[in-house]
Amino acid sequence: MFSFWQSFTAATLLSSAVLLNNTPLAFAQEEPPVAPACTDNSYKCLQSKEQYRLAKITEGCAEQKKEVKGITYELCRINGKVVSASESITEAGDGIGYWFEKGQVVAIRYFHDGTLVTFAGSKVKTVRNVYDDSNGRFEKPNAAARMQFETAAARGYRSIFKVFGIR
Repeated sequence: MFSFWQSFTAATLLSSAVLLNNTPLAFAQEEPPVAPACTDNSYKCLQSKEQYRLAKITEGCAEQKKEVKGITYELCRINGKVVSASESITEAGDGIGYWFEKGQVVAIRYFHDGTLVTFAGSKVKTVRNVYDDSNGRFEKPNAAARMQFETAAARGYRSIFKVFGIR
């Protein structure tokens, strides 16, 4: 079954991550992502660029996986630096995944509802649902949701790092 997924682009895999255990680490085993050819600022073009960027972050990373009390923790590194991390309920696949660049969270994926949040620095940049892109636009979170996303980006990944002995 896995070879079937290898024929898809990284952009398709991100939207279909529920079929690949909902982790950002699924990209580490795939063929190199293909850069989007679009150059405009349409929703579809921006979406493709976002997906490509996240796939590139994990390209060629070394994956680690641990299961502790029914929770699966995954970490992926390139040259010793963490590029993605996730935790999920082993049986359900529900959880959260983080992508990192230069030690900062650049995206968070909530597996239960498909919410993907990207960041510019420590601030929310975009929010969208990867399970349902039919509306063709990014969502605008209210102040409380924005604070929740930014707090998760600031420290939500620490429990994953702790499992792997990272401070």
